[in-house]
Amino acid sequence: MRSYRSLRLKLFLRPEQLDDPAVGFTDLSKLKAGKIDLSWDNVDLYGLFFTRLANEAASKRAFGRIARQQELVLTGHDKVSLPAQLARNPNIQEKVFIQLAGRYMGADHRKGKTFTWLSAHLADGFGVVTPRSFLKALREAAVTSETAEDRVLTIDGIKEGLRAASRMWVDQIKEAYQWIEWALAPLSGLRVPCSESEIIERWREWKTTEAIERDSTEKGYLAPSEMPLGKDSGQSSVQIRDKGLLDTLLKIGVLQHRVDQRINMPDIFRIGAARIGRNRVAPDA
Repeated sequence: MRSYRSLRLKLFLRPEQLDDPAVGFTDLSKLKAGKIDLSWDNVDLYGLFFTRLANEAASKRAFGRIARQQELVLTGHDKVSLPAQLARNPNIQEKVFIQLAGRYMGADHRKGKTFTWLSAHLADGFGVVTPRSFLKALREAAVTSETAEDRVLTIDGIKEGLRAASRMWVDQIKEAYQWIEWALAPLSGLRVPCSESEIIERWREWKTTEAIERDSTEKGYLAPSEMPLGKDSGQSSVQIRDKGLLDTLLKIGVLQHRVDQRINMPDIFRIGAARIGRNRVAPDA
């Protein structure tokens, strides 16, 4: 593409896909040298959300009144720019969001703060939240909360927004990794966090790694990056493939290791992944 003076190529990839050894090729290192990390922190996500509210015709005037209550002035006519405090100050952002959604996800702090609850539950195994899932959750929360009289976003609405974002994200991860449905289906009914052995036992009952190897070969898509293919069917080879599949799911953030060495599945995947429950656990230290 560098031979074209008026064209510039932008290629968007999930980070673990760029590091997958199966996509290695000559001069890949040159592309990696020019990569830009597009991760979003909580302040960025709320800045995006408030920018949308400030520029949509249906919400512009009402959001302007909310901003003025915090002594903030939105400037611009055709395109409104957020004041720096609202774009970058999490304390101010939280005050504005409380006016939309209330302070807590229940009667008090024990259920969590609305401002941090959504992003915490939308995060993958690396703590990353995408703007698409964040906006999807808030959009669905607003639709579900339309009949409420006292707030824009209700607790039930926010929870439904999380479910909608999870369903969307699971569909997207299935597009990126065609083998992942084979890996998730046997886990239906499981409760996480759980031990590695509980997950691997399910896969062995379903002969999951054999099915993935067969299906990927027949359809010509990339199998899990950490799962060796073409090995014999001996016990040691089966163990290596099972462990490789588990390591791949950890690598792409669908699963995560807890400090107690048990395996967890973040809510952004768990809720939309066909009846995977959650055990009550204390948070990691």
